[in-house]
Amino acid sequence: MLEGIGNETTAYAGQTAHALDLVGLEETYSNAITVQTMVNNLNAHYGAGTYAMSSLQGDTAYGATSGDGPNAVIYNAKTLTLVASLEVPGTPTGANAASGSEVDRGVMRYQFRPAGGTAADDFYVYVSHMKSSASGTSTEDQGDRNTEATAIRNNEATLPASASVMYMGDYNMDGNTEPGYQTMAAITSPTASGGKSQGAAIDPLNPSGASMAWSGNSSTAYKSMITESTQSTFSYRDDLQLTTQNVYNGTSGLAYVSGSEHAFGNDGTVAAGGDYWSGKAPSSGDYSNLRYDLYEASDHLPVVADYTMAVAATPVPEAGT
Repeated sequence: MLEGIGNETTAYAGQTAHALDLVGLEETYSNAITVQTMVNNLNAHYGAGTYAMSSLQGDTAYGATSGDGPNAVIYNAKTLTLVASLEVPGTPTGANAASGSEVDRGVMRYQFRPAGGTAADDFYVYVSHMKSSASGTSTEDQGDRNTEATAIRNNEATLPASASVMYMGDYNMDGNTEPGYQTMAAITSPTASGGKSQGAAIDPLNPSGASMAWSGNSSTAYKSMITESTQSTFSYRDDLQLTTQNVYNGTSGLAYVSGSEHAFGNDGTVAAGGDYWSGKAPSSGDYSNLRYDLYEASDHLPVVADYTMAVAATPVPEAGT
C-alpha cells in the first residue's frame, strides 16, 4: 500500500512519483510489532537505511499490544532528520492525564528537519487518534475530543511563534462544527486573546471553514473525502490532515502543495453510506491488488498530501525508476 502511494501521480502540476517522506500511524500494536516491521519491509524495498521510526510511543489506555494502541511515525531518513519526539501533556491516561477526561491514546509531537537544513527549517507534526463514539453519549465523546484538541493547541502555543505545523490523524469527528474542530481552528488561541492564532488549523479541503457534516449518509456532498470504513459502510471522514496557516499559504519553509491532499483509494465513485468494494473486491489473499491491500492494512483509507521544503532534499525515487 505504501509503495502504491509512492507510485501515485495526480492531476495537479509538478507531481512526480517518489517514495513517501513521512507516515503518521494510529492503532499500532507497538513499535516492535507493527512499526519496526513496516520499516523493515520499506527498507527491503527501497534500500537499507532509507526508513526509520521514532523510538518513543505515546501512552495508551489499551496497552502496547492492543490494535487500538499507540500513535507512531515512520520517516524517510534520507530526506528528513528526526530532531525530537514528545507525548503531548494532557493525553491520555496515567501521569499525563487531564483530570476527568476520557482520552485514550497519547498525542505524539515530532520535530523534523529537512536533510541538510538547520534549526530554522524545522517543522512539527502532531499525530492523534481522538476519542471515538463507540461509548458514552455523543456530547461526552465530543467533550473528550475537545479535551484532546485543547491539549494540542495549548502545546502548539509553546512552539516558536512562526512554527510550521501539520496536524494529522483519526479525529473521529462528525463534522467541523464539533467543539474539538473549532478548538483546532480557533479564531483565537486557547491560551490568549487577540487575532487569529498562527497555530490555528486550516483544512486544505475546506480552507474557508464552511460548515460540513462528515458522518453517515449526510456526507454525500463530500464523498470524495470519506476515509472510513472500507470493511463495512463507507460513510465517514474520520481522517484529517490540517496545517497552520503559514504552511497552507506557503509562507514558511514547509509549504503545502495546493490541490494535493486527498483520500488515497477514494475516487469519488462510491456513494456515501455504500459499500467501498461495490462489486470490485479482489480474491482473498491477492496482495498484488492495491484494493485488497487497503482492505487488509486498515479499515481507513490513508490521507495523502504533498509539501515542498525550503531545503530541497533529493526525493528517493520509486524502486525501479
